[in-house]
Amino acid sequence: MTGKKKRRNDSADSGTHSGGDQRLQAERTVRKNIAQTQEIEEPLSLEEARSVLRELKAHQLELEIQNEELRLNRIVLEASLARYSDFYNFAPVGYLTLSPQGLILEVNLTLAAQLGAEKENLISQPFTRFILPADQDQFYLHSKHLFAAGEAAACELRLMKKGGGQFWARMESTLICNADGTAQYRSVVNDISERKKAEDAVLANQARYRALVDQSFEALALVDIDTREILEVNRRFTELLGYSLPKDAPLYVNKYVVDPKANLDRIFNETLKQQRFLLPEELIFQHKNGSQVFVERVGTVISFDGRDYLLQTMRDMTTERRRQAEMNRDVEFARRVQMSLLPDLPESPFIMIRTLYHPSHFVSGDSYHLEWHNDEKLLRGFLIDVSGHGLATALQTASVKVLLREASISQLPLIKQVQWVNARAAKYFSEGSYAAMLGFEMDLTAGTLRYASSGITQFYANGRKILTPGMFVGVWEDAEFSADVLPISAGDTFYFLTDGFTDILAQPENADFWSPGGKDIDADVASLERLAGLGPLRDDATAVCLKIRELGT
Repeated sequence: MTGKKKRRNDSADSGTHSGGDQRLQAERTVRKNIAQTQEIEEPLSLEEARSVLRELKAHQLELEIQNEELRLNRIVLEASLARYSDFYNFAPVGYLTLSPQGLILEVNLTLAAQLGAEKENLISQPFTRFILPADQDQFYLHSKHLFAAGEAAACELRLMKKGGGQFWARMESTLICNADGTAQYRSVVNDISERKKAEDAVLANQARYRALVDQSFEALALVDIDTREILEVNRRFTELLGYSLPKDAPLYVNKYVVDPKANLDRIFNETLKQQRFLLPEELIFQHKNGSQVFVERVGTVISFDGRDYLLQTMRDMTTERRRQAEMNRDVEFARRVQMSLLPDLPESPFIMIRTLYHPSHFVSGDSYHLEWHNDEKLLRGFLIDVSGHGLATALQTASVKVLLREASISQLPLIKQVQWVNARAAKYFSEGSYAAMLGFEMDLTAGTLRYASSGITQFYANGRKILTPGMFVGVWEDAEFSADVLPISAGDTFYFLTDGFTDILAQPENADFWSPGGKDIDADVASLERLAGLGPLRDDATAVCLKIRELGT
C-alpha cells in the first residue's frame, strides 16, 4: 500500500463473540475503537464520528446495565449468606468446627444449647471438656481415623452438659483443607439419647417377650396397629384395668385410654410409623368399673409375620406417686438442712459481709464456708459449686464442707487446704460429677488477699473481673494448684460468685452491672438479688460479698 493507510473494515474486525463474557466483550470493543481511531491518519468525517460516538454510548449503556446486574447479584448473595447463617445457627442439629488439636472454632446455637453454655463461651475451648471421661478414647480414635484416612468418619459418645447431666450424641465429621493449607474438621452432632433408649428397649423386648408376657409384674398389651385391637394381655393388665381376654374380646385401645393427652390418632397414624416407639408418659386410663387409674405408659413397635404390632407396657403409678411425695418431703428436709449449715458470722468492725444463696432447684450444689482467725483480723472462706442439683449433689456438697472443716482444724495454709481437700474428695464423686471451689484469705494485718482456685474461674474486685484458672476438685488426686495475692485497702469490695451469677453477668446487657468502682456493696448486692429473681436460674447462684471497712494493725 502507498500513500495514506487504508482504514480497517469495522464489520470484519469486530466480528461476533458468541458465548463470551458480555462485559469483557464490551470493554474489548471500546479499546478496539480507540485503537482504530488512533490508527487513522485522516480525521473522520462527521458521519463517521457520529457513528463511533453512537457505538461508544451503546457500549457505555451496556456496561451500566451489567454493573446494575452485578449490584443486584451482590444483594442476592448477601441475602443468601444471611439465610445460611440463620440455617446454621437454628438448625435442629448441632454443627461444630474443630481444629486438629480439638479446639472449638465454630459452633451453632443448637449445640451450644445442648451443652448448656453460651455460644461465645465455647470458642477456643477444648471439645474434650464436654466428653464423658469414659468416652475420651472413642473421640481420640475418631479424630485419628479422620486425619489418617482423610475421609468422613462417625462415632457415638456421651457429652456432658454444663452444670451436670449428659446425653448420647452421634458425631459425623468431614476433614476440610483451608486455602492456606491448614486442616480442620466439621461435624454434625445429633442427640441420639432417645434412640439409644429405644434400641435398648427393642433388643430387650425381642429377647424376653414371652417371659415378660407370662411373668411380668407390669401390665402388658399387644396391639394391632392397623385396627387398634388388643390381641394379647397378661395377668397384671387384668389386675390393673379389669379387662381380660378372650372374655372381653373384641377389646380396643380407646376402651380404656380416655386421657386427651394420649391423642390416639396422632400416635397410630404418625408417631409409631415415624419413630416406632412411644416415650414414657403418665396418663389417665379408665378401669372396667369406670374408675380412673394413673399409669405410666411406654410402647415399642415389634414385627412378626410381616405385620407391625405395638407392645405396650403400663405401670401402676399409685405407689410411685406415694414415693414421690415422700421424696419431696426428703428434698424439702435436705433444703432446710443445707440452709441451716450455712455459716452466719457475727458483724466485724473490719469487714462487711453479705451472702446470697439461691438454689435453682429444691436443693443446691452450691455452698460456702467462712471462719474468723487472729481476733477477726483474718477471714478465711471457701466458695463451693458441685455439679448437679439432686439429693446426691446435696450430699456431695455436705461432704466437701466436712472436709473443709477437717482441713481447718489441721491449721494448714490456704493452698495446702485446697490440696488436702482435693486428695480426699474423689471418693465422694461418681463418674461425670465434679466440684469447683475457690478459697480465699482476707489478711487485714498484712493488707493482702490470698486466693486459690480449683474450677471457679473468676471473681470481682472493685467491679473488676479477676481470672482464677485451676483444675476441678476431685478429678485428679495429685492435681497442681497455685495461690495468688492481691493488695487490699479500706473501701475495697470483693464479690465471689458461682456460675449461676457469672453466667448471667457475662451477657452483653450486664456489661455495666457494677456500681461505680464496685464500691457500693449494698447496691451491688441488691442488683445481684434482682438478677436471681428475674426468672428460673440456669444454675445455682451463690455469692460471698465483702467490703473492707478498715485494715487491722
